Amino acid sequence: MSNSDNLKNIGLALRTWAIAHQGAFPMDLLSMTDELRSPKTLVCPADTRQPPPSDWSTFNAARITYDYLSPGGSETDPTCVAARCPIHRNLLLSDGSAHMSQGDGTNL
Repeated sequence: MSNSDNLKNIGLALRTWAIAHQGAFPMDLLSMTDELRSPKTLVCPADTRQPPPSDWSTFNAARITYDYLSPGGSETDPTCVAARCPIHRNLLLSDGSAHMSQGDGTNL
């Protein structure tokens, strides 16, 4: 999987979570283990700090590559940045779309 694929899968998981939780995103990404297929989704393929996770039982928040910027947020503002990759600076918007960012990785 690529970085943008991971971000899109995180976006889908956020939106799925929100449907079941009165429109609100979770407070952290680890709350969505049921919505995400694998912990590998939360690790950028270019993150070489440690080997890719094999399952949820050995995974913790310190292993997440992506910066989660919208705890408790919602998909009502499609231009809101929900998450970003600090390695590639790609952005996930709250509508579930992934984009390459410009500059510091906080805007399109």
